[in-house]
Amino acid sequence: MGLDFAAYERDELVRDGVERRLGIVGEALAAAARLEPLLQVRLPELGQAVGPRNRIIHDYDAVDDGIVWDVVRHKLPALEVGLAIILRERGETP
Repeated sequence: MGLDFAAYERDELVRDGVERRLGIVGEALAAAARLEPLLQVRLPELGQAVGPRNRIIHDYDAVDDGIVWDVVRHKLPALEVGLAIILRERGETP
């Protein structure tokens, strides 16, 4: 993302898009964790992505931009690396 936090906070359209995508990612991760419970053990960041999804979807008027920013900038990249490792171990391509 080519924005700093202040620019992110000012841009409602970007925030809406990021929140929407985070909701989609969180839903997919929650479904994956239900199918394979050990996934949450191997990927501690999984819960940190699913939690904000729940807030965005169910309590949208209380979304904290700082938390969303932290998830996108710090948690999702680590999650992406972990998922890529698991997929490679299974012989699947990320």
